[in-house]
Amino acid sequence: MPKGETYKHFFRLIMKLVKEHKSPLFAPHVTLLGMLKDQNEETVLQKVATVADSHTRFSLTLEEIGFEEFFYRALFIRAKKTPELLSLNQNTREAFDMQDEPAFMPHLSLLYGDFPISVKEKIRQEIGEQNRSFEVSGITLVHADGHEDTWRIVTEIPLQ
Repeated sequence: MPKGETYKHFFRLIMKLVKEHKSPLFAPHVTLLGMLKDQNEETVLQKVATVADSHTRFSLTLEEIGFEEFFYRALFIRAKKTPELLSLNQNTREAFDMQDEPAFMPHLSLLYGDFPISVKEKIRQEIGEQNRSFEVSGITLVHADGHEDTWRIVTEIPLQ
């Protein structure tokens, strides 16, 4: 998750879009790996701590705005696939035996929902480029079982 001014910037932007388009509210984040099935919280914490221990902090760069016909990727900013980010994702997949999951497409979501392409294009033009970089200093564990309003942060485990 971004921190400081970057977090505030994207939270304000997400809040604006949520109000304008009556969509679910969520915190700015880049999902490293989701849908951890059949894992108890203690096991997840141990595995993530092991992964975090073997990685150092790094810079994540957000690039162009994109969108898909998928509720959770209605509008987003792609994150640059750096060796550090790809390694962190791969090590996390290995820790949870999830190597066969869909390809990693790192991004910071701006809007969830089902919207016509014309609406997404209009938003993209209105908000303009959102190129920013921020330090990835840890892995934030989020219990995201169910509807977005029930998601909760469990903890953040720092990278080295």
